[in-house]
Amino acid sequence: MMENQETLPVIRKTIIVDAPIEQVWEAVSTSDGIVEWWMPSTFEPTLGKEFVLHAGPYGDSPCKVTELVPRNRVGFDWRKDWHYIIRIATVSRGENGVYSHLFGLEC
Repeated sequence: MMENQETLPVIRKTIIVDAPIEQVWEAVSTSDGIVEWWMPSTFEPTLGKEFVLHAGPYGDSPCKVTELVPRNRVGFDWRKDWHYIIRIATVSRGENGVYSHLFGLEC
């Protein structure tokens, strides 16, 4: 955990996605997937890997992958003050074998 995080409020956002877990994992664990819902990056799903978030007019931000549990969780440090955790969990099984997955972002 980063030092400053204890003084900052935790932000949580949760959505339900009706899609196979592989598709949800692809959306949160690849640079091609992340750009579709957030911003361009050089992210690679490798523990300890440093990468860059391209934050448009705010410039590039250095990051590092700190947690990685395939198809379940990815965490990374963003600059010096933020730690993001993205969690995936199966919450229900729908028709035709499609599962609903919880996609939670915490920072």
